[in-house]
Amino acid sequence: MPKSASPSTSKKTSQRTSRRASKPAAKPSPKPTAKKTADQRSKTAVIQLAGKQFLVSEGDVVTIDKTLDQEGGTVTVSDVLLVTDGNEVKIGTPTVAKASVQLKVQHQGKSPKLRVATFKAKSRYRRVKGHRQPQTMLETVKIKA
Repeated sequence: MPKSASPSTSKKTSQRTSRRASKPAAKPSPKPTAKKTADQRSKTAVIQLAGKQFLVSEGDVVTIDKTLDQEGGTVTVSDVLLVTDGNEVKIGTPTVAKASVQLKVQHQGKSPKLRVATFKAKSRYRRVKGHRQPQTMLETVKIKA
C-alpha cells in the first residue's frame, strides 16, 4: 500500500506559500528633491571654538564643553576657518579676514550620565561611578563674511 500525503504535510506547504505571499512589497524609492539654488542655500561656516572645529549654519544648535557665559548672552567667534554662501566659498589662511559668527547661549547643563565601571578578576572587586560632563548649548544667530 503506497503512502499518501497526510493532511498535516499539505497544511505545512500551504502555510509556507501563504507566508511568502504575505511579505510586504518593496518600498518605492523616495522622490528626488529639487536642488536648491544659490539664493535658497543658507550660509555655513566652519568655526574653531574651545579647541574644536564645528560646521554651523544659521539656526543650528551646537553643544560644546562648558563656558563661563550666562544663558541668554551672546558670544562672537572670530576664528572662522571657512565660509560658504551659495556658490561662493571663502577659505581662510588660517582664518577668514573680517568674518565672524554670532552665537546665543541657549542652555547651561550636563550631558547624559556615563557609567564608568572598574573590575578586577578573581578578587570580587567591582566599582561603578557615574560622570556627567558640563556643557553649553549655543544657537547660531548670524554669520558675517
